[in-house]
Amino acid sequence: MKYLEEIKSYWNKRAEGYSISNRESLESNDKEEYEKFLRKYIPKNKKCKTIDMGCGPGFLAILLADMGYESFAFDCTENMLAKAEENARDLGVKIHTIQGDAQNPDIEDKSFDLLVSRNVIWNLENPEKAYKEWIRILKPGGRIIILDGNHYCYLFDDKYMEERKSSTHINDHKNMMGVDTSPIDKIAYDLPLSNKIRPEWDKNILESLGVKIIDIDIDEISYKNEKNEEVKLIKSFKIIGEL
Repeated sequence: MKYLEEIKSYWNKRAEGYSISNRESLESNDKEEYEKFLRKYIPKNKKCKTIDMGCGPGFLAILLADMGYESFAFDCTENMLAKAEENARDLGVKIHTIQGDAQNPDIEDKSFDLLVSRNVIWNLENPEKAYKEWIRILKPGGRIIILDGNHYCYLFDDKYMEERKSSTHINDHKNMMGVDTSPIDKIAYDLPLSNKIRPEWDKNILESLGVKIIDIDIDEISYKNEKNEEVKLIKSFKIIGEL
């Protein structure tokens, strides 16, 4: 992978600030909202074995552990995994951490009942391969829950750029701790999903891999264009599938 080490370096630097954001969410109403969402789609299996791919500081992995499931947290960066372990200890839950490349996970076939991932697929050089691998490690009847967004569409789409320049645009970067985003911004220009309006791409790929799409939930943003017309765009989405 051409950019793997650069991407890893960037997220290693982001670990401290991202962890603060995760802790804020875990100590807010976000926790209850995410739990409600997850319970709606988690396989009805009391022994459900789960994995959070690209776990970062452990938000989803910790939630799943707190909900009583066996929870694994997978990430390529040692600093993120260290923060995930620290956050889990502080919150009194147990997670199992694994370091590796999400596009080439060294995990046995049919190992998990549930795979979750938040804001990871956009960041990969070979997202289609990642999806193939993630499906490979799911058990028959297992489920996959992807949360992601059109983070860099503004590089290629005029409407997204207009929204970014509008007075109503909200900067989602928080607790940056002085980390410069320019390295990942430059890499994003070459990443294959930056020029795709999703989740249509994800739906097509997952279905081609034999996944039945259960639900898609879309969050929109809007802005006023030069003609004072309201324009709506897909900001983020949740897509849920089953083998």
